Amino acid sequence: GQLDTPLTVSSGEELGRFDGKTILVTGGSNGVGNEAAMRFAELGASVILSGRSKATVDAALSKMPEGSISEGLVLDLTLPDSIASFETALRALLGDGQLDIILWNAGAVYPPGSNPKNITFIDDEVDWMITANHLGHFSLIKSLLPDMKKWGTRSIFTSSISQHLGSGGYHYNPSQPTTSHTFLLYGETKLMNALTAMKLQRLFDESGSTATTVVATPGFCATKIMSASRSPSVIDKLMEYFPLMKTAETGGNVLAYAATVDTAISKGKMLQPYWIWEGLSQKYLDGVPRGAFFNFVQELLLQWTTPKGTIYAHKMNSIAY
Repeated sequence: GQLDTPLTVSSGEELGRFDGKTILVTGGSNGVGNEAAMRFAELGASVILSGRSKATVDAALSKMPEGSISEGLVLDLTLPDSIASFETALRALLGDGQLDIILWNAGAVYPPGSNPKNITFIDDEVDWMITANHLGHFSLIKSLLPDMKKWGTRSIFTSSISQHLGSGGYHYNPSQPTTSHTFLLYGETKLMNALTAMKLQRLFDESGSTATTVVATPGFCATKIMSASRSPSVIDKLMEYFPLMKTAETGGNVLAYAATVDTAISKGKMLQPYWIWEGLSQKYLDGVPRGAFFNFVQELLLQWTTPKGTIYAHKMNSIAY
């Protein structure tokens, strides 16, 4: 890995204000997305957040800072009809306005013990998690691309250190639907996010647009992403099993910072709240051992040894890209 100059963020003053900005946060009803949405609103932005149901959207809006300008829309990224309805509602809400920042954050993981499943997305049979984490956003990005170029939108992609698993030659085998395989599959979806961000930046540059992309990971945070029920008790259990986890608020701050970082620093890199070393794992580890090393040794431990508020810009693995 490449160690670059640490970027420090610890307060609203250092993040700067977002007055006059309109920000869309997909997956803004839960976890790090919700925390980022609240942070943006605290700092003056008009926020549009999405969730999979009206109930979760309404619950998230009720927690937004008093006096903030916040709207919510339902978006299920695994359903083409929901994506189309969301885009129609979004354009109606914007009117002649624009999206200054988009946090492409929505995503999911198969709950422990559950088996992968295929769904029909448009005309193809596709894995549910690939659809939720990548294809749904990809569909929206294609539709909004001309607008983003015109608006000069900053696109932030929530990725994960798990994206390194996508460079390990792993190919998902549906005949072996085990927890370890779903873990590796999740890594592939995060690699898809990173690759999409890099391709999108090239399209922006080629068109002469001022639009930019940033890839960021919030770190290993205690959220309800792996819960089928999404019940509040899940967070307590996760913190009990993995006491070194960071809070969703901490992860949300990283994503909020990604909205302001200079592209010269972040281009071709991933922002993350810890330093990692790729050499050992890339040379000697593969598959599940590589994932365990990255997620449970490097990420979980190193995010706690990194000074509070420090964010690193790591060059993304050349093998993967």
